[in-house]
Amino acid sequence: MNISENKKLVPSIAEQLILELFAGQTKELQEIKTKVEEVHKQRGGLPHSAKIHPVEKALNNLKKDEKAEKPPLVYWKIDATTENTIKTLDEFIEWSKQFEEGEYVFRGVPNKAYKIQASAYRRPEESDRNFVNFLHTNRDLIRTARQRGYDHKDGSEWNELDILVELQHFRAATCLIDFSFSAQVALWFACQQERKKEKNGGLVNSDKPPHGKVSAVKIKQRKYTEITPDFMKGEDEKRENEKRIDFFLNDDADPQLYYLQPKFQNNRIIAQQSVLLFGNYEIDADKECFIEGGCKDEILTELERTSGYTEDRLFPDFEGFAWVNRQTAPYTAKTFQAYKDLGQYAYENDDYDNALEDLSRAIDFETDDAEVYYLRGLVYVSKEENENAFKDFDKAIALKFDSAELYYNRGYLYQQQGLYSDAINDYDTAIDKKEDYGEAYYRRGQSRYHLDRVEEALEDFAEAISLRPDYFDVYFQRGLVLRELQEYPSALDDFSRAIEINPNDISVFINRSETLFYLQHVDDARQDLLVALDLAIQQKDDEMVAKINILFQDVFGHNTSEEEDE
Repeated sequence: MNISENKKLVPSIAEQLILELFAGQTKELQEIKTKVEEVHKQRGGLPHSAKIHPVEKALNNLKKDEKAEKPPLVYWKIDATTENTIKTLDEFIEWSKQFEEGEYVFRGVPNKAYKIQASAYRRPEESDRNFVNFLHTNRDLIRTARQRGYDHKDGSEWNELDILVELQHFRAATCLIDFSFSAQVALWFACQQERKKEKNGGLVNSDKPPHGKVSAVKIKQRKYTEITPDFMKGEDEKRENEKRIDFFLNDDADPQLYYLQPKFQNNRIIAQQSVLLFGNYEIDADKECFIEGGCKDEILTELERTSGYTEDRLFPDFEGFAWVNRQTAPYTAKTFQAYKDLGQYAYENDDYDNALEDLSRAIDFETDDAEVYYLRGLVYVSKEENENAFKDFDKAIALKFDSAELYYNRGYLYQQQGLYSDAINDYDTAIDKKEDYGEAYYRRGQSRYHLDRVEEALEDFAEAISLRPDYFDVYFQRGLVLRELQEYPSALDDFSRAIEINPNDISVFINRSETLFYLQHVDDARQDLLVALDLAIQQKDDEMVAKINILFQDVFGHNTSEEEDE
């Protein structure tokens, strides 16, 4: 499309031409004006008639959008990043597909202007930044750490690189530069909002978020060497001959560079898939992409939804937790999704009081999310607050939560209260939604049996077993029903199969013993009761021990102690 044809030169056209003609270049203002006017004319455009030249307005607009910079004097630097600007998570994933796993590492920063520099280099004033000071900063850091005894752990003395790695973990300024094997972890860091200082010393978010940047560095190439424990040792493996930090840092035009994975693996290093690069105070990226400043929050939301990346999960240790909650950190009130996730996590870890509080606060945020009512209903079930559980399950159904598990759980509530017809209706719905729902067939079978629908109950038990051949509860339950129907051989088969699945259940041995007695297998019946007694003693179940002794006396006319004497 020809943007110039038959149109006057206006700022919007000038912007597009500037980016097309000068991306990545620094040019004098007059040269930019002349070239833009020339190309615009060649493409059939008309001259401008504005008092302020359209190119000047266009450059100022580009500066506001961080697509151009104004160095001193009359020069303008035009950003070359426009082609690689990412606005969505999908775009970033597409960009990251070009990198082979394990060959590249990634670093994300919230401002595209930041270079890949070691924090020890940035620590002095800008006028004092040079390689010599950089080297001395790291030397002094190591020496002071040794003087204070910060050079050993668990009885093991550290080499100089170990000291720097540990200091880096606690946010000291060192020669090491943090990277990650995960491009998406780097993206999370690139999407953080940069904060600016106010006159009163406080920190606030920038009015216009700057573009973030993700840099990719290929470590599987000649100029990068992996640091291993053997690499650090001297030829005679003596401590005094180990490689010192001077060996690794140099100011050559094409320096040898290094990477290592921290050997003291903690939760944060694992979560962030950390790797450290070093060798010079500044490292060049092999590839870069830029994250649109205004899209950062949306990308972070998508990252949390699809990959689970949040600040809490990427800093999952005590020191990281303290850092996340530092005074200068922006306080962000928990969202609906955060409370919902916290509530579900608490429920899954049997922390029902906190689960109830978190899910209720989630509902305060969003009252039409069906799943959160279902989750809170499960919490109420666990707390045996059945009336509240019914209310939440009913609300979830009213909001059209299409879940077989919801109907199963409400059916089980009905069943516990003896409302077997209502329970069967809910189990029917659960099975319609999930045909292979073995637990629903089992519970429906129980409910049908209580309504004397015995044949239907046995059909449900058979279906449950076909779906789950190792379903102990169903074999045991069906064995009880078959014995009641005086189908003793079939009951015996079910009790025996249940024992194969769970040989530590006392009740099933007692019930098989009774079945064996009905079949006149007296010795086998006696043996099952003795096994049940041994299990009750092992499990310290005094009540069951007493019950078995009474049963033994009733069936065999003497107690178990006399049996042992014989």
